[in-house]
Amino acid sequence: MKKCSIDETSLRFGRTVYGFLLLAAFFFNNVYLVLIITVLVAMGIISKSYNTFYQFHYRFLRPLGKDKSILVERELNELRFACSMTTVFLISALVLFYLEKFVGIGWILVLMVSLLMLLAGIAGFCTASLIYAGFKQILIK
Repeated sequence: MKKCSIDETSLRFGRTVYGFLLLAAFFFNNVYLVLIITVLVAMGIISKSYNTFYQFHYRFLRPLGKDKSILVERELNELRFACSMTTVFLISALVLFYLEKFVGIGWILVLMVSLLMLLAGIAGFCTASLIYAGFKQILIK
């Protein structure tokens, strides 16, 4: 498995920002904000260098605060899986908004993703990474 070094503080910052933006989209019923966040998260599937808020923290905010980087070895596929799961749920919500069917379920999906992103950002517990580890255990056996 291909691994990469990732700054844990920047990763948590990015997840927290995504979570708060999705929460704002939920409270203001802003579909366009959900679309923008979906595109930004989907770019993170390609590479961590396209993860906008991670890069913003890593390149600009971290040096200003003289924070020491907490570099952690993570599997590249784990990070891609987390971005993919988030993207799938947000695209599902956008499809529900577009079809104007079950719009309430779409907003529930947005709220669920928001709360899980905030949990990952603030507490450091990423549900998608846990699911990835479970799939990996099942497939290895």
